[in-house]
Amino acid sequence: MKIECVRHTKYYERLLIDQFSYQLTFIDYSQNTKEQKEESFNGIYDYLGEHFLALFKDWNHKIILILDDKWLPISTIKNISYRRNSNLDTFSIISEDNAYEVQYQADSIPEKCSVFWSEDDEDVNFGLWLSNVLNSIERKKLIAENW
Repeated sequence: MKIECVRHTKYYERLLIDQFSYQLTFIDYSQNTKEQKEESFNGIYDYLGEHFLALFKDWNHKIILILDDKWLPISTIKNISYRRNSNLDTFSIISEDNAYEVQYQADSIPEKCSVFWSEDDEDVNFGLWLSNVLNSIERKKLIAENW
């Protein structure tokens, strides 16, 4: 069994997580038209600078955050924060065992807005999105129910 995650900034890029080996397999569907991608998924991933992050619901229905090679059940995370200073963004995690900090430069919002469509900061900034989701009881509940 595999969990499929969609990339936050590129919907056609997917991540498969194997239940038994915990191996991560990346697939770019924009280049491969023979494989059929699922329209539903159980998680989301992206990069903050050089750091890989993924948020998904595992086989035991627990929500997990991966930061590089560390797998953190969100039940063990005590605090998540995001802050911006000038052009440098910081995503921080304090878990039961350790503290982690990722500094990166976020993409800016494209100028393509209209009366019918626009983007928010969290649409292009995965660190901000993660912080907002994981600090919201309602949004965590939606993830638990729908992924």
